[in-house]
Parts: sequence; structure tokens; C-alpha cells
Amino acid sequence: MAWSHPDISIDDLLSLIKAFVDMLVLASGYQSSALPANWDPHNVTKAIRWGLFFEHVIKGLRETSDYEGSVKELDAALADLASDPLFPKGLRCISSETLSEARVLVLEHFLNSNPLSASHLSALLLSAIELDKDYVSKLDNHSRRDYIDKLTSQMENLNLMPRKEGTPNGHSSINEENPKFVGILPFLTEGILRRRELVSCMSSCEKVLDAFINSCQGLDPPVSPGRSEMVEEFLGWKQWRSRFLSYMLNKRTIKMLSGANLIFSAPKEQWMKVFEHSINSSEENFLEVMEICLLGIVTKRWNSFVEAFISQVCDFVPVSAQFSKVCNFLQGNPSKNNPRDITMDSEEKDILDYVTVSLTNQLHKLWLMQPFLISTAIPPWCPLFKIYMSELENQFDGTTRIRCDCTRDENQLHQRCEIGERIRYLYISHLTLSVPNA
Repeated sequence: MAWSHPDISIDDLLSLIKAFVDMLVLASGYQSSALPANWDPHNVTKAIRWGLFFEHVIKGLRETSDYEGSVKELDAALADLASDPLFPKGLRCISSETLSEARVLVLEHFLNSNPLSASHLSALLLSAIELDKDYVSKLDNHSRRDYIDKLTSQMENLNLMPRKEGTPNGHSSINEENPKFVGILPFLTEGILRRRELVSCMSSCEKVLDAFINSCQGLDPPVSPGRSEMVEEFLGWKQWRSRFLSYMLNKRTIKMLSGANLIFSAPKEQWMKVFEHSINSSEENFLEVMEICLLGIVTKRWNSFVEAFISQVCDFVPVSAQFSKVCNFLQGNPSKNNPRDITMDSEEKDILDYVTVSLTNQLHKLWLMQPFLISTAIPPWCPLFKIYMSELENQFDGTTRIRCDCTRDENQLHQRCEIGERIRYLYISHLTLSVPNA
């Protein structure tokens, strides 16, 4: 049965859904440029009303047997829409079922904004209060009492008001088995409580781990030959892994990766024109453009890189030995064992050429860029990589004015400094990593 809704065509509805998806992306906290998306109470209210609109339309379809064919046609159209490579991956489960709770979808995206700043939280709460005025005024006495009891319990849990006697700590007076939506403000407050609980758990874990590490460091057991070096290498590896995951899984990085994928799908002349103003406006913008370019080179292998790096375990090879192996490897025939270097497609070569030309007269900025991207996106035969390695070797030997605070002990040299971090990336990228070509 074909689409048969009397008030809106399926094409018009899909156009509105596409706009709704764009709005959900912004509600997550970032624009497509990776800059923060700022929301005021007025726009938050408009976004929530969008959710209410979709709830009204889609529920009207799903709850009436006359529109069963329309629902199937809508779900098929949504599946086709979500299959587009440029469609946000976090929303690919979109369907008539999820849109029938579009208001909750909007609120969850607002709540999952990272970081949840004071201004963002204030905008959410002010909007919720305004919307709930109308909502509560239309409730019957029993439902209104449910709303007030729910909100009162949450305020007690947040220590915003004294707790009533007889109310158990940490529990609402509402029957939690009933999943019925009880107002926007209680929903937001519940989300804030869950988020606070997660933060509290993480904080407790960090305190326990810190106490454990301090207690281990306070012990003075008999040290077997090489044992202290292994501990130092493991701690350095652990610190490197933490920084790596912080970059790879950061929302900003993911947004920039998506932006790079979109930008470099255009012809070279077009994306060069896009960068023309930014690259000359400030050092911050220049570095951001270079980061987008390097992400553009590795975007087709991104998932493979994430999986491969995450699966790495500490092999207790000291940084000095890692660097020696990297240098020996690169002095041989790296292309023979590193097929990624000779299979770059034309798009990746164009991006690499652009980066090389842009950095030629300001090579010092290479050191301000993410070391993971340098080790994975710039191939060994590139002049930039050779310059990078030469400078890194000088810093490793301490023959430049840029020096770290490492001990001069050869076995612990650069184990936990920036130089060591850069060496680890090179060692894993070129000697231990197996990433298939895109």
C-alpha cells in the first residue's frame, strides 16, 4: 500500500527528517566544523518542539491500522537514507519507531553533549521549565501529583531541598517500573542524576587506582635485573596509550574526521579554495587545516588503525631500542615491508603534496601536530618525514636546544616524555602494525 497520509507527503516528511537529523548532530554539542555548537533556551525549545511534531505525526501513523502500508514505506525510505555513507553513523538506527519518541531522542542528544557546560545546562533547564508549564497545566490531578513527586524526589537526590522522612535515599517515590514519560524537566533531571553517578563512579575508580599505584611505588622488594626497566616501560606505555585513546575517541577528532571525509570528496581545486582563507588567517587555523589534511589521508583506514592500535600490548622493549629498530628499518627498504607507502591513491597524494608545500617554509609547526597522524599519514619517502626523523634523532641524542627533563640513564631515557611518545607511534606504525590498504 502506498503512502496515504492526508496532511503531508512522504517526500516532504523525509525533507523534514533530514533537517531533524542535522539538528540532532548540533544538539550533540559540535558543528560539522568541529567548533562547539552553542544553544540558548529559545533554540532548545524549538528543537524539542520539533521532536514533539515528529512524535505526533509518527504515532498517528503507527497507532492506526489504516496507515500500516505508510509506516512500511516510511521505514524503507529511512533505511535507504541511513545507508548513505555521509549519514551520521550514530543515527543509522533511525526508524518510525525511534521517531515516535523523537522528543526523548532530542533530550538525550542534549544531555550527552560533552562537555555539559553550565550555560548549556542552564539553557536546557530554562527551556524545560517553559515547556512544562503548558504540559502540567493540561494534566489531571493524579498525573500532576506524579510529576511533582518525581521532581521532588530528584531534587532531594541532587541535595537541592531537604529530604522528607520516609523517602529512601537515592530512590524516587514514583514506581520506576512505569516507563511513562513524566515531563521534560524530570526527564532532564533524571539524566543529570545518571551522569553525576557515572562521574562519581569514575572518580572513585581513579582514587582507588591512584592509591594502588602509590602503594606499589612505596614497596621496595628485591629487584631482579631488568625488573625496574620493565616497570618503567610499562608505565610509559600506559601513559602513551591513555593519550592515544583520548585523541582517537574524542568527539572533536571524530567530527574532524567526518569533515575531512566530506571535504576531500570534492575536487582538489575546490577543497584548496575552502582552505585558502583559513590557512593564512592564524596559526591555530593553519594547524587545524593541516590536521584535517592528515586525517584525510588516513580516513579510509581509520577503523583499522583504531582496532590495530587498541589491540597493541606492551612488549617491554625500551624506547631507546624501539628508536634504534625504527632507524634501522627506515635506512633499509621500508617500502618493501610497508606497502601503504606505495599504494596511496591520487586523492591521498594530492593531500600529501598540499601538506608538504604548506609546511615547507614553517617546519617548526610540524612539532605542534598530533604525532599519531605524522607517523601514520606521512610516508617515509616524503621529505617531511625525513626532516621529522632527523630532528627527532637530534632531540633523542640531546643535540638540539629542545630538551626534555628525562634522566640520563640509558635504560630509562625518554620512557615517559614527548620524545618517547613520538617514538612509540613510529615503532608501532612501521614495525608492529598490520593495517590493510583501503
